[in-house]
Amino acid sequence: MKALRIGLLIIVMLCVSYSVNAMSYQESPMLQDRVAAGELPPVEERLPLEPVVMEPLGEIGTYGGELRMAFTGRHFALQSMLGGRFSDQEAYTWSRDASEIIPNWVVDTTFDEDGLGFTVHLREGVRWSDGTLLTVDDFLFSYDHIALNADLNPVPPTWLAGVEYEKIDDFTLRFSLPEAMPEFRRYFTSNFISGANDTVLAKHYFSTLHPDFADAAELEAAIAAEGVDSWQELFEVRVANDNPDKPVLKMWRVVEASTDRVIAERNPYFWKVDTEGNQLPYVDRVRMDIVSSGDVVTMRAMAGEYDFVIFHIGLADFPTLVANEDQGGYDAFLWEGTEASLYLLPNHSYQGDEALAELLRTPDFKKALSHAIDRTEVNELVYMGTGRPIALSPLEGSPVFREHFPEQYADFDLQKAEELLESIGVVDTTGDGWRNLPNGDDLRIDLIATSGWDSHIEASELVKDYWDNLGINTRLEVFSFERRSQIETASTFHISMWKISNMVWPTNLGTSVHAPFSEGSFAPEWTDWLASGGTQGVEPSAELLAANDIFQELLRETDEQRREQLGVALWENFYENLWTIGIVQQVPRPIVVNRRLKNVPAEVVESWDPLRSPSNAYLATWYIQQ
Repeated sequence: MKALRIGLLIIVMLCVSYSVNAMSYQESPMLQDRVAAGELPPVEERLPLEPVVMEPLGEIGTYGGELRMAFTGRHFALQSMLGGRFSDQEAYTWSRDASEIIPNWVVDTTFDEDGLGFTVHLREGVRWSDGTLLTVDDFLFSYDHIALNADLNPVPPTWLAGVEYEKIDDFTLRFSLPEAMPEFRRYFTSNFISGANDTVLAKHYFSTLHPDFADAAELEAAIAAEGVDSWQELFEVRVANDNPDKPVLKMWRVVEASTDRVIAERNPYFWKVDTEGNQLPYVDRVRMDIVSSGDVVTMRAMAGEYDFVIFHIGLADFPTLVANEDQGGYDAFLWEGTEASLYLLPNHSYQGDEALAELLRTPDFKKALSHAIDRTEVNELVYMGTGRPIALSPLEGSPVFREHFPEQYADFDLQKAEELLESIGVVDTTGDGWRNLPNGDDLRIDLIATSGWDSHIEASELVKDYWDNLGINTRLEVFSFERRSQIETASTFHISMWKISNMVWPTNLGTSVHAPFSEGSFAPEWTDWLASGGTQGVEPSAELLAANDIFQELLRETDEQRREQLGVALWENFYENLWTIGIVQQVPRPIVVNRRLKNVPAEVVESWDPLRSPSNAYLATWYIQQ
């Protein structure tokens, strides 16, 4: 991956802004019909004063068509795709090589010289999908009444702690920061304030559901009509991505969502055009089928039934996909991976048996588990040898990367694992072939994986075998994404398998201590304690508090060299305590593109966070050749 350069790419070759007088605008025939019927204002009135102008990767596209996709669960369609990857809904987007961030519905965001003031300039005239203007009032409402509302968010967002914000005018929002925060632009851009992955919500719609604004009788009637018990539950229903009435900033808005299909249609107020003034996107509709398995997705993609497939295709299937490209009328690509594709989260704040909880917090126990894993075998059997079988590590080329980091406790060495276990008293005291807890009680580790993620299930089965072979009785359980998330939040799990999407320095700096190491929950009760200032959760260990001290200093350090030193120190703390166990990272993503879908790049740096791929792949300019 090219070195990260956090800058603003405002050049004609990719993304520029023109004045309203510089070009005339065109729109999809389906919108022309609605304008003629009086249902919509003319396209010139629906676009901002200075629309974002995109130059297609290949050619100017044609309007129309339905882009067909498939997923093994509604979560993938509604949360991952329409909640981010297939939406282009955030303040900034990224270039396809992950080297530049590019303004979207902001014109610019700027810091004061002292780093204590941050100003956001909205793109004037951007509208929600129902035609209402996006203004600073939407942000004030979203922060004051949603993000910082204790009924909706018992643990407030840490990035807003101590931050003051004010409205300068309808399109200028100013933040006053308690300390310099060099990464505040990214926090503003990509921190979610709802379970539907929203960074801002439409005040005119959601205030009608909020007791601070709504008529009490009307709100009670809406709660009863929805069949829920509280306004909070009503809010969660209405903020969900399957609500067709929800105003959005996305390219496509949901019009239908059932158990087996999600349909989205173009947003008539989307704020991008191509270099000839055609309002984007080119594609009229997106259809997302919910199917029974990844095998169904693969077979139907090979038969030419889907236009774009980004999930559920195993690397083992990739050679077959390539061999059948011409017959199926598609192209198979491997997009460059940056993620930690596979890693384990021991639950450091486990709320169960105290002897087991203490063991899960013991570094030598986690190091023994790590040494017992044959990463090379996992990489070969699960990922066709395409990933990097290493410990969780910064990406090579990152200023915080050190050559020895990928090797930390990552060599497959059963003897070393056994020695570590014996040194902490995890031995077989009963003679039944299974090791016991140091107090003599039975030891059993529950390992949880996620349905729909076939690679994780395959890898979990291997990990179970490795640990069983070490004498640690391991039970593998597979849950849906939603159920796994609930179990992690409740802090009742032992060890969970998941991935880290964001490994790009410095954007992987989140706002809580676990962000460089985890996208999941390695210590739910501890991180709640940190986020709430000690009013909720459980006080962390001294080791994690030390890591948090480094992290907090790093977040506020403006000197680049000192920031890098702190980043290295944070990773050294990570390895000393082995907060999580990396297995394989940087696996490429298999992509299938039907040849009727045009302007899709063959090479993209791919990840969920922060890139929201394929939002960084010229998504708005894809078109279907009729």
